[in-house]
Amino acid sequence: MDIQGTKVVATCRGLQVNVGYRAVATCQMGNGAGTFVRYGPWRGTGIPVTSVADCGAKVLSGRVEVSS
Repeated sequence: MDIQGTKVVATCRGLQVNVGYRAVATCQMGNGAGTFVRYGPWRGTGIPVTSVADCGAKVLSGRVEVSS
């Protein structure tokens, strides 16, 4: 997982078959009044594919969510 400007970028390799992942970003509102969460699209494993969550604003934190 990497933070690139206003985006959280996640690339996973080597997860079990039928397991997915996506990028999750916690963002700060432009006016500083609060926070919101953005999710990237679910991706499967195998060929390296990225999931990108774009805040369009300041990224406070990022993480990778894994489904089973």
